[in-house]
Amino acid sequence: MELLTKRLRLRGPRDSDLKPLLHAMNDWRVIQWFDSLPYPHHEADGEVWLRAVIDNLNGPEPGMFLVADINSDDLIGAATLERKEGSTRFYLGYWIAPRYWGQGYASEACRPLTEYAHDHLKLNELFAAVAPHNAASKRVLSKLLFEEFSSEDREGTRAGHHRMLLYRRELE
Repeated sequence: MELLTKRLRLRGPRDSDLKPLLHAMNDWRVIQWFDSLPYPHHEADGEVWLRAVIDNLNGPEPGMFLVADINSDDLIGAATLERKEGSTRFYLGYWIAPRYWGQGYASEACRPLTEYAHDHLKLNELFAAVAPHNAASKRVLSKLLFEEFSSEDREGTRAGHHRMLLYRRELE
């Protein structure tokens, strides 16, 4: 499945995406927000992760999409629409490579996922979790009409115990 916007193609990952993904996942400006992913991200880690993501796309729920330039197919980032293990809630997630920051790509990539959540998954609400000091991500969620409603403590691999802000958007 692919989703298209004016500038972007949201598509499933391919084996050929490994090198650009590793490059992005080894940029501290990106990976610092993903406490559950290893850093540095080694090629073996990337291969296992990429295979799991590709396999997940064959399942009943959307999972992760790579965000690519619609014309060149250059990797810009990723966006996810997935249910957390043991939860009925679907969470929206995203990251954009630093050279593309400040150009509206995150909100553009996430809009078709919110539409998909409503139109195809028949969801009434969608959630997102953000680190309290991630101002850029909080701005993206605000543009997408998400509202902060709670916080929760989580365990991570690098930082240990930490607090995340929870956002929710009612889908109409």
